[in-house]
Amino acid sequence: MPDSSFSPAAPELLDLLAAHQRLLEDASGGVATVAFLQGLCREVFTLAPNAAVAVVRRDPAGGLLATMAGGLPPGYADRLRGCQPACLNDLHGDPDIAPITAWLAEQGWTLAVERALRGDDGALLGFFCAYARGGDPKALLPVPVIDLAVQHARLALERDALQARVCQLGLVDAQATDRNADRRALQVALGRALSTQGELLLRYQPQLRLADGELYGVEALARWQHPRLGEILPDNFVPLAEACGLIDQIGTWAVREACQQLARWRAAGAKVPSVSVNLSPTQFRNPDLAEQVAAVLSACGLAPSDLTLELTESVYMDPDAESARMIHAVHALGVRLSVDDFGTGYSSLARLRDLPVDELKLDRGFIQGLDHDRMVRALTRAVVGIGASLNLAVVVEGVETEAQRKFLSECGAQAAQGFLYAEPLGAEDLPRWLRQRRGAGVVF
Repeated sequence: MPDSSFSPAAPELLDLLAAHQRLLEDASGGVATVAFLQGLCREVFTLAPNAAVAVVRRDPAGGLLATMAGGLPPGYADRLRGCQPACLNDLHGDPDIAPITAWLAEQGWTLAVERALRGDDGALLGFFCAYARGGDPKALLPVPVIDLAVQHARLALERDALQARVCQLGLVDAQATDRNADRRALQVALGRALSTQGELLLRYQPQLRLADGELYGVEALARWQHPRLGEILPDNFVPLAEACGLIDQIGTWAVREACQQLARWRAAGAKVPSVSVNLSPTQFRNPDLAEQVAAVLSACGLAPSDLTLELTESVYMDPDAESARMIHAVHALGVRLSVDDFGTGYSSLARLRDLPVDELKLDRGFIQGLDHDRMVRALTRAVVGIGASLNLAVVVEGVETEAQRKFLSECGAQAAQGFLYAEPLGAEDLPRWLRQRRGAGVVF
């Protein structure tokens, strides 16, 4: 069904999109031809002349593009090839799709197409209509209507990528509510934070070896120190970064900053074995990721094994071709790979055979009830045993009690992190924490 969360005020458009969604799924198996888009746009703009339409599609090299181009009259695509309407240039450009956008531009319609996820073997679209109640859609609000449409089309595509190989239709009303205006203001502020010294920073949570209590490594956790709102946690600003296309820049910054900090600690005499950094799913679709990581390691004088990259369970479970290739390329450098929050979703043991992985991380939610729930204890013991049999380290997050630590140690887990040991620390606080711990002779 179309996404209606952004527009309770446009029932006619929602009904229109719902009807076309059903038609698309029932009649064409989810593949949108140019004729389908022409008809849909014609009806959308009849109802909302100030609307803007965005389409985000997968498989830009073939599949869907070929299907769409095939719907044009003979010779029309060749005659228009190379034409790029202004709205397309404003949105990163994609000359391969120019024939489609040029056709719609001739009709007085606005279509923006953005290159999306690559390497998928099916035709998958995210489609959104942004509509403004009066006025010029390109002049309205801090974020133009067409940008809103593209933003939500991308999110629709990401959300449904693992569930439905169909075009996702949706609507966003550009008449800003206070909440949406605040969100857009935060998106702008987040973009500025990337270039402002000290707003984005990393905290480091120690990971301790369960066998002897020595330092196993540290996990780098991003924080946003907003000048007015104070510290903002990743759960709040990462969705913003994904929505406005900044998540890859933040991931690149985090890898660089974490590696530089590890080098600084070592230069000052602090013995920190390694640092772990979380990357978003889109980061593993970056064709330059391995090269960028290698360059950072070289510049910092670090060995590849000094860095662990954590990938989410969704990337690990169902990687597209580009992600799988990049996972192998990064691992071939010697960088360690960890599956974050293993066991919280739909993990497949077969993936542990297919993809190069060095470590499994159990989320704090996985061990809730460990002190008193026999089933939780049995599942935890089984996962740790699987890791051991496959020669994979198992690191457990959210350890808060001595009873949890003792049980995990007896099971054979390699390391743990959590408030039992330390909260996430500032870069300058970690060496002090290490000295105090060793001076007190603390061993867990």
